[in-house]
Amino acid sequence: MKKKIPLTLIESLKPLTDKFLDILEPVLDEKLIYGVKDRDIESDFFFHVTKQDYSTTQNIYTITFKPRSRDITVSHSTRKNLKSLTEEYEKWLRNVDQYNKIKTIYDDPIIESYSKEFENEFEIIEKNAASEPFNLSQQLLIDNYLDKAQEKVLYLKENEQDETISNHLDELLKEIHNVKSAVPKESKKQVIRRLSHFWAKARKIGLDVLKEVFINLITEGIKKSLLGN
Repeated sequence: MKKKIPLTLIESLKPLTDKFLDILEPVLDEKLIYGVKDRDIESDFFFHVTKQDYSTTQNIYTITFKPRSRDITVSHSTRKNLKSLTEEYEKWLRNVDQYNKIKTIYDDPIIESYSKEFENEFEIIEKNAASEPFNLSQQLLIDNYLDKAQEKVLYLKENEQDETISNHLDELLKEIHNVKSAVPKESKKQVIRRLSHFWAKARKIGLDVLKEVFINLITEGIKKSLLGN
């Protein structure tokens, strides 16, 4: 992937990326020249370099990013030379970093705490876990587990009388869909982070719900397979 990126672009963006590495994840899309996104699972903030025009005296890049600025949260596309692109990238990084630092009424400390607990339990200690995907057998194992978890959630929803809990179960179904879509596209750590967020939401609904969606993971040895133990 990196050898498809112009070296001058890598050299220009790397110091900034390294500085804000704890809030970023790579976007593994061959259609992009360069792509990163906010590591927050519920965020849709991203920075993409989509096109390079070297027909002029200086390289011009097309970039698309979200949020556009501190004041405007929609996405924005523009054309920049390397210097201006780097300046725009730094502004975007600082904006995303500030979003992640500010605690508001919309943050859920319970979900955050549960997610971190699951991430620690399923931490993959491999050199390339942040950049490499699970192998095919592991991906199929996760996909099969999610199919079973989906069946459990659908059953719970069909028999749930409380509207609030039913709505939370709908959210779990969306989480399952998002994880299934991400498995072949994202790194091991990214997938574990998504799974942890899913389990955290299930746990907050109730331990009975968590047991339904989590038990197969333990009884079928999936945890051992994913962690390589």
